[in-house]
Amino acid sequence: MLECSYWTLLTNPNAVWAYSSIVSFGNDQHLDPRQFDSETMKTNNMITATALIRKDKIIEVGGYSIAARYINEDWHLWLRFMQRGYNPVKMNFYGFWYRRKQHHSLLKEINDTNSPENIHRVEALKIEADKINTIIKSIDYPADLETPASFIEISNIISVNADDHNNILIFLPHLKTDPYSYNLVSEFAKKGFNITIITTEICPYIHRQKYEKIATVFDLTTFLNKSNWLYFIKYILSTRNISSIYNYNCKYVSNIKDSLTDIKYEEYYYEEDNSEYFILKKKYQNSKKLSRRIIRKIIRIMKGR
Repeated sequence: MLECSYWTLLTNPNAVWAYSSIVSFGNDQHLDPRQFDSETMKTNNMITATALIRKDKIIEVGGYSIAARYINEDWHLWLRFMQRGYNPVKMNFYGFWYRRKQHHSLLKEINDTNSPENIHRVEALKIEADKINTIIKSIDYPADLETPASFIEISNIISVNADDHNNILIFLPHLKTDPYSYNLVSEFAKKGFNITIITTEICPYIHRQKYEKIATVFDLTTFLNKSNWLYFIKYILSTRNISSIYNYNCKYVSNIKDSLTDIKYEEYYYEEDNSEYFILKKKYQNSKKLSRRIIRKIIRIMKGR
């Protein structure tokens, strides 16, 4: 999350803060992949407090507001950024996991509509929202990946596992449900390799969490323009002290492999089997039908939820 946020701000100098999609778990379980909308932000905070913010900009607006406990200090900050025309960049992966508690929590207390303090909270936020008189556009990934983006050279690179020569980089086009790709990554993990996976095609991450149990995963389409992919790949090679590269079905890497010098490189192509992906997709589409939603609602009512 930190690396992706850093790189997406590095290559999008006009963005002031970076955030990702949200996974809520615990008592309340749901996914929040919504795209930024400045009008919605005036009455409903679409962004959590977990974001990477440019230091000079947060200093410029005086930091988080000094306010009573009932103020949403993060939402209050986003609104003040928007007053100045500052925009965020939205990364298209679930980088923030939000635990929702069943019992008492500060969030429930803040959002309690029956609380007198909630009236003051809404009033304070409305004062800031009313100062926004323009539509604020965010940079949303996957963007037009072919559009060149800015790049600022990194001067200080921190090595990760610098003394360990057991680090490998695996390129895959995507992480759907192909069993062969997962099995080959699993075999490397069983042999004790430290694995980094990079993917280069826009695709729903059906099994990303499954892969993340045995590897570090970066989907370049979710936080970078294509013009900066090679820079990021070279950054990974350096910081992870990569000793070997394995390319499985990734055409992009075949085109740049001559740029990946002095590292063992192996390339393989195979027929993908993503039949499970299409079954899951159909199942998901059916679950969204009105009849299914009504049945689930009736079941929840019968269970007293």
